[in-house]
Amino acid sequence: MTMSPSQPSALHARYAPLSGLIGACAYIVGFTLPLPWNIPLLALVLMGACAAVSGARDGSRPSWPPVALPVLGFLATTGLSILVSEDVGRSLRLSAALLPSVLLFLVIADHFEGVRDIRRLYLTFTAVALGLAAVLLWHVGQRQTWLHGIPQPAMRALAQEVGSPILLVPNDASFLSVISPLSLVLLVRKPYSPTGVLAALSLLASACVVVILQSRTAILTMVISLVCTAALIQPRRRLAFGLACGLTSLALILLVDGLFAFPLMRKFIRQGSAA
Repeated sequence: MTMSPSQPSALHARYAPLSGLIGACAYIVGFTLPLPWNIPLLALVLMGACAAVSGARDGSRPSWPPVALPVLGFLATTGLSILVSEDVGRSLRLSAALLPSVLLFLVIADHFEGVRDIRRLYLTFTAVALGLAAVLLWHVGQRQTWLHGIPQPAMRALAQEVGSPILLVPNDASFLSVISPLSLVLLVRKPYSPTGVLAALSLLASACVVVILQSRTAILTMVISLVCTAALIQPRRRLAFGLACGLTSLALILLVDGLFAFPLMRKFIRQGSAA
């Protein structure tokens, strides 16, 4: 059986655009894997290039979302601040992490098609958050004195035991707080589906992690972002739903903090007394 010349192009047009989705999700999954030479970034570059070539072949042009303008403004102000900094070389090194994020944004903006791809991206972030939190909770469970609280000097070592390239110090738990609204969207959309259950577990595990690592930045980020997201996705019950989400988050945080003898509460109190 021979394949006509039109068949390869049809297959290419059908499956090649998926390379952008695969590359973006593979890069995000790499956050949970201690891979050398930044292999997930290489996968994102290669799959993004494949998606770009496929778009060029079928003559399609990317439709930029409205968020592109503020992103470009942010990049422009960042570049300007680097140029006027006292140590341009050091500023460039500290800003190097922006390059993968810009590439990820371009792949999502250019090669994601419709709501289904966005939901897959949300699901990937949800699974990554659950995986990171589960590994850290497992390491916490191995410690004999976890019910009496984990000493502050041990927090950095605990974060590094996870082996993730983005979880090196306690405040890096803010990553889990930033992506927690994505899990909330999946949970509200289909609360009784497998996706909703996975999202609920991810939110619960992420809340436990930010409390265990005693990151006040991550705690405040999680509560504020969840409240704002709840208000946006339920416009008719904006106030009630946002308030319920905020109170539930605070109650969960206090419950987990209580299991560890309230180290986070004492940290807030000490900071308030010092001020």
